[in-house]
Amino acid sequence: MKTTVQTCELPADALLRRYRKRGAYTDCFTASLSFDVTLEAFIKAFYSTRLFKLERLVLARVFSRPSTDMDVARLADGRQSHFAAWSVEARNENQLLLCDYRQRTRSWLMTSRAGAIDSHVSQLYFGSAITPRNMENAALAEAAQPGKLLTALHCRYSVALLKSAANRLIRVQKQPHR
Repeated sequence: MKTTVQTCELPADALLRRYRKRGAYTDCFTASLSFDVTLEAFIKAFYSTRLFKLERLVLARVFSRPSTDMDVARLADGRQSHFAAWSVEARNENQLLLCDYRQRTRSWLMTSRAGAIDSHVSQLYFGSAITPRNMENAALAEAAQPGKLLTALHCRYSVALLKSAANRLIRVQKQPHR
């Protein structure tokens, strides 16, 4: 099964939408899987991929913000509100919005069923926001927009992260249940 990640609009109920409304840079990527995926499973898969573990290593070494797979599990099931460089800003049954320790970036994950209620197709979403320190100032919000090169690199990395998480979920789904 080949995973395809696409750029898309933020869903109407996306927790990240509040930042787009205030002029911050936001993006949104999506992937579809042909089985049910809970938010908890998505969080675990996303933050436990090899690719993201490299980011966790950098955060631990450069910024003294270490994290473990146990931290990921506790974040996923709601027992922990801090993870590496982020803290939970908002959460509901199918979304997680994290804020970095400097309050400049947001990371957002969302799961939803695609199509009919009885469908077993899950839509996975991943998005980011880049905000100035003072979101009330429109000029500062404009200045927080990343340059074209930075945006292109960020988008490629975001696609790779979501694809990696989706592929991890597929591998887990294919494993025989014990």
